[in-house]
Amino acid sequence: MSIIPVRLYLLTLMVSTIIAGMHSYVTQRFFVWNSSQRVKSELKRFLTVFFLQFSVNILVLFALVDYFGFEPLWTQYVVGTLLILTTYFAHKHWTFKDAS
Repeated sequence: MSIIPVRLYLLTLMVSTIIAGMHSYVTQRFFVWNSSQRVKSELKRFLTVFFLQFSVNILVLFALVDYFGFEPLWTQYVVGTLLILTTYFAHKHWTFKDAS
């Protein structure tokens, strides 16, 4: 039995991802990669990676929870960890490639 009401986990994921995404761009640009690239082109690449990651996250989480019966919190923990690793490399080699 899940401690999160049915599909509330998807709404929680959406809200938290949007807030985290805004924070992520600022911290990565200035503190992780120390980028001096043009914001417009860099932000386009960042948002592309961000929305791909978000789409994969929501689809995989939905499938594993609703079709296979996995518990939402632990499933998100595992899926999120894997996506953090892949987005790190995407940002390093594409979004902030000239800054790294």
